[in-house]
Amino acid sequence: MKRNIRLWALTALALISFTSCSDDEKIMDPSRLPEKAQNFITNNFDGATITNVTKEYDDFTIHYDAYLSDGSYVEFDKDGRWREVENRTKGVPTSIIPVKIMEYVATNYADNFVIKIEHTDRHYEVELNNDFDLYFSHDGNFIRIEY
Repeated sequence: MKRNIRLWALTALALISFTSCSDDEKIMDPSRLPEKAQNFITNNFDGATITNVTKEYDDFTIHYDAYLSDGSYVEFDKDGRWREVENRTKGVPTSIIPVKIMEYVATNYADNFVIKIEHTDRHYEVELNNDFDLYFSHDGNFIRIEY
């Protein structure tokens, strides 16, 4: 009987520990977004206002998700640097797309526009409104395409 109680207690403790390490998301006041992130929105999303912000704790990192009145979504790291921008209806602001990438898209996909851009430690990933995913190096050189 004692062994069953210990086993049950150990199992319960493991479950509590496991669930406490899961993703955590908190809604926050937009004014608490890092200043760098607020400036990014002001400078690149003409007339759009922040409608909702969440602060997420993901795998021991913090990031912010901002939703804007024009339908845009922006993810920022803990320091307020953008990591991902998406607007599926009118596209992401061209002001945030590196010139070399914008030139490549304009030359090779003139009838399309960028609906999502993600900046990772390794590359840029650009999604077009035709569902093509284009990958570029940090210096803007084309790497590959995924359909």
